[in-house]
Amino acid sequence: DDSCLKGHFNTHTVHYFDDTLREKHEIYMEMSKDGKELIARYKSDDRVVPTSYNQEEDYDDPHLYMWDMNEKFYIVESNDSWDKEKYGTVKHTGVVAGMPALSGGKAYFGKHGSVWGINYSSGHYRPGISAAALMYDWMKNKMRFNVTALHWVGRRSWSTKDCRKMDWEEGVEIEGYDAGGLNRSCYEMTVGPTWILKDDV
Repeated sequence: DDSCLKGHFNTHTVHYFDDTLREKHEIYMEMSKDGKELIARYKSDDRVVPTSYNQEEDYDDPHLYMWDMNEKFYIVESNDSWDKEKYGTVKHTGVVAGMPALSGGKAYFGKHGSVWGINYSSGHYRPGISAAALMYDWMKNKMRFNVTALHWVGRRSWSTKDCRKMDWEEGVEIEGYDAGGLNRSCYEMTVGPTWILKDDV
């Protein structure tokens, strides 16, 4: 029947965000006053991004994120009041309306909007270690954030060796970034104190 067909159709299609909906999900980040935490807030109302991870309480339900080509961050909360019956499941491609992006994955937030960690798990965009290095470089050198304030959550197959294997001259061509700087950021990230390996499930 129609309802059955609609339900099947929605599981195989992606609802694209328009500009108004995307703006609702845009966030900005800033360091806490003591410089130990990176705090994320929604640009539309200054509300902190709610908790999605608590190690002590064994709570692990990360939010979906997208980082677009203009270096804007968008968060879709794991318990977002999304009309799944009407639009289906939120996908990374939907957030940026199918456009290219710098990265996509899941983000872990502690209390009061603090960013606990970011991973690179997106079935469509499949960001590699170069995307993680790019984000690390952006946070450290452009935004002047304390990059040890959050965990860099790489795939279990990633290591410093991948930084050496990467052809930074040919593989990453993003305006405002240079091959040498990205190579250094990749190495620094993968030997840093907050680099962890965890495959998304």
